[in-house]
Amino acid sequence: MGPYPQDIQLRQVLAGHRAAVNVVDFDEKFIVSASGDRTIKVGGLLGLRMRTVF
Repeated sequence: MGPYPQDIQLRQVLAGHRAAVNVVDFDEKFIVSASGDRTIKVGGLLGLRMRTVF
């Protein structure tokens, strides 16, 4: 089935967008997502809540 591992487990669900997420990027501290609902959200990887910034 390709070069990807088959034992991937879901670790967390980040909720908040009202449409499909189109882009996600992250670094050591933050995750940023952009959605078809025309919002950009920023959250912390250590449990901080997602915030709408645009």
